[in-house]
Amino acid sequence: MRETKSSRYLQIRGAARLRRLLMVTAALGLLRPMANAQQEEQKGMDQGNYNIKQSIEFGGRLVNVGGDQQAYGTFVNLQQGPRLLGFTTEMRSLDHHATLFDRLYFSNFGYGGDPNDVSRLRVSKNKWYDLDALFRRDENFWDYTLQANPLNPTTPFPNGPAGFGPPACTACVLPVSPHLFNTRRKLGDYTLLLMPESRVRLRAGYSRNTVQGPGFSSIHEGTEQVLFEDYKTTVNTYRVGVDFRLFPRTNISYDQIWSYSKGDTGIIDPAQSHCLSLRMAARWISAGL
Repeated sequence: MRETKSSRYLQIRGAARLRRLLMVTAALGLLRPMANAQQEEQKGMDQGNYNIKQSIEFGGRLVNVGGDQQAYGTFVNLQQGPRLLGFTTEMRSLDHHATLFDRLYFSNFGYGGDPNDVSRLRVSKNKWYDLDALFRRDENFWDYTLQANPLNPTTPFPNGPAGFGPPACTACVLPVSPHLFNTRRKLGDYTLLLMPESRVRLRAGYSRNTVQGPGFSSIHEGTEQVLFEDYKTTVNTYRVGVDFRLFPRTNISYDQIWSYSKGDTGIIDPAQSHCLSLRMAARWISAGL
């Protein structure tokens, strides 16, 4: 009896293992055509002296926000709509002796409404040059209204102007954050390397960083005073350098960098302006005008 039970137990375990083995084999058989298809897609297309690979991915985002829209825009700011999720183009010379370039790589993502958009370009030719270009655009939005806002008094205060605050002057109340802003940052960086494999290499680069957009600010002069700003700053950076390769693992480098900063921010007091009110300025900032 014991021998019969043990033999049946071994048969059951052996059958279970066989079924598992067959399932794994079938799964691998299904994955193999997919892997082969991916390998075929990665081969690209030969045209002239180049092998070309391209891919593009479109998508979209559906957003349903409940609660404070301004807080969502401040901390998340992912809005709905169609998006370019990714686009890449790669060209590679077949014999590495092309006329203008031996390899080109171009990629993008985020375009269509996301707060961050990025494009990158890399072009190179063997023994002659390497070019690297990067462009990035960031949207910075801030409208986080604090409860303890001194610009929104609930009752008149002794050192305030006559009639300020509810119920006499409800238009004076600021319905948004006193430091609301909606700016755009654009960053471009470009680098060129000449003769990358020689003993003497030359480098040149240029960067441009701009931040522009409307915003609120405040100063404390007895009472809090809100100001409307047209914010704009620009930084231009120029770079040159040279590398001397004395030994296989020893380089001596010299770099020279020039940086120029410029601020063109304008400030307006909405309380003293006949053409601009606080609410109008708040709508302009929220719309990014």
